[in-house]
Amino acid sequence: MPSEYVGTLGVMVCRRTGSPPFAEREYVRELCLASSKLGLSVYAFIPELKPSDPDATGGKVTGYTYRQGRWETGRFPVPDMIYDRCLLRNAKEKTAAGMALQSLGRRAFLWSRGLPGKARVYSLLKREASLLPHLPHTLAYTGRECLKRALSRFGGELFMKPSGGSHGSHTLYVRVSGETA
Repeated sequence: MPSEYVGTLGVMVCRRTGSPPFAEREYVRELCLASSKLGLSVYAFIPELKPSDPDATGGKVTGYTYRQGRWETGRFPVPDMIYDRCLLRNAKEKTAAGMALQSLGRRAFLWSRGLPGKARVYSLLKREASLLPHLPHTLAYTGRECLKRALSRFGGELFMKPSGGSHGSHTLYVRVSGETA
């Protein structure tokens, strides 16, 4: 247990089917389990606040945390930090998330406000020598010839991701099998 308490981390997730009713349950569970070692209290919340909702201006947020081997629903303090893990599917979810961030964001540090794209992040990370052994080989796709060279360099297998994507959307695994042109 760390010597000092860091605060609360609210993981903003979008409503989905299941129990608890959000995606990435395993990821959030792991955050909850690791939180005590980090001096954090972690819970997930679904951004369904309305401006007139007392939670929007009061001190409590309805959410979910993982404790003692099970999910618990509860009322939690407004988080000190918000980790936005929503993969918004429609305008209603986007509006709700925006309202929650606007309301809660005045009192919380917004930890994940979008990145400038994978290529830019990679170029910044590779400047730090201690990170180099942990970074995957990364190349920018520039067309068919680039793809051929990359497949040759990496043993006929590639994992491709769009620079601006998130949550695994639009990723592609490419493997050469048989004859190549």
